[in-house]
Amino acid sequence: MGIEPDGFAAQGVEAKGIEANDAERDDFRPEDVAPVGVGLIWAQALDGVIGVANTIPWRLPEDMAHFKATTLGRPVIMGRKTWDSLPVRFRPLPGRRNIVVTRDPHWVGDGAERAGSVPEALALVAEPATAGTPAAETPAAEVPTAEAPAADAPAATVPGVWVMGGGEIYRAALPYATTVSVTEVDVTVDGDTYAPPLDAATWTVTEGQGEGKGRGEGEGPDTGWATSTTGLRYRIRTFVRR
Repeated sequence: MGIEPDGFAAQGVEAKGIEANDAERDDFRPEDVAPVGVGLIWAQALDGVIGVANTIPWRLPEDMAHFKATTLGRPVIMGRKTWDSLPVRFRPLPGRRNIVVTRDPHWVGDGAERAGSVPEALALVAEPATAGTPAAETPAAEVPTAEAPAADAPAATVPGVWVMGGGEIYRAALPYATTVSVTEVDVTVDGDTYAPPLDAATWTVTEGQGEGKGRGEGEGPDTGWATSTTGLRYRIRTFVRR
């Protein structure tokens, strides 16, 4: 996952988020919990690493731009460690309703709302922002997105809220997700936090795109890979629930 400041990483958080059997219920539907489509967004290395020691082990400005364009004007849900890893000057993330998941009932973050679990955070999305919490500065309908959904896309696949980490929060939120945006970075690195696996029986790729700049030998429109200004190869892929 990318974000405006450099050196930020999505990491694990203390809250477990959901009951273990929620995803196993035969009648389970993401819309049972969330009033809008739920998106997860992250960047990962080839082996699934998303972070190490609460940092991102690469620099990819294009992913940061993608994250901002995708989430601006919408609520974002994050774990407490992810919140703590944001530079103070970027807290709360501007133009977005910031919801932080933590089991600590006494936690307070300037400009953020607390939720005790992922379902509680999703429930907050259906409610007005609490007093004193900055509302999103840009109406969702006017936000430019990196993956604009097709006009006939089902409403449940159009994310109205984005989950931005860390690892435990992603795993807790995945059963509720309708869309996952993954920036794949062509590197192999040591890490301590991994993205949750996406089961091909549940998720299908609907879009894969690079920025179309600096393509090298072997890169082409069928691969979706592009080259960053930092020299790293990357591609952005969109997964939707089948």
